[in-house]
Amino acid sequence: MAMFTAEKAIKAMDKTPLVLKYILKDLTNDQAKQLAATAQGWNALEVMCHMADFEDIFFSRAKRMIAENKPEFPQTDPDGMAVQHDYANQDIHDMYERFAQRRAEFIAFLKPLQEEEWSRRGVHFSAGVITVLELATNMGLHDLNHLAQMTEALG
Repeated sequence: MAMFTAEKAIKAMDKTPLVLKYILKDLTNDQAKQLAATAQGWNALEVMCHMADFEDIFFSRAKRMIAENKPEFPQTDPDGMAVQHDYANQDIHDMYERFAQRRAEFIAFLKPLQEEEWSRRGVHFSAGVITVLELATNMGLHDLNHLAQMTEALG
């Protein structure tokens, strides 16, 4: 069996909303805005907003890879998005709901893809040519990175 498969990518993507739900269960928005003394970078609210924004970006990329011939994806500016989308004044539970809904839609889009569609390609601004499978597999890695960042921010 291949190390990276569509089934494994989808299973990894499906787990993140469950883990986030557990992390955020009793968290208030004020707590989410705090940053533990040992943490650096974004607080939990900012991380959740980033994950919601990038769910849209990754989903859009996947749809373009299926519909277009090797589309090119521009560089993104996460810090600029934080300001532009006013992360500091969002509600973490609203952002979670947005993320979870979009993730469910993304998974529903991916599940019926045929093997050849998982091999469709796009051009990432820094990684170069990527496939839909690589994009979906990277989602799990992106999620894990930000789940760790969120738990560190919460202390």
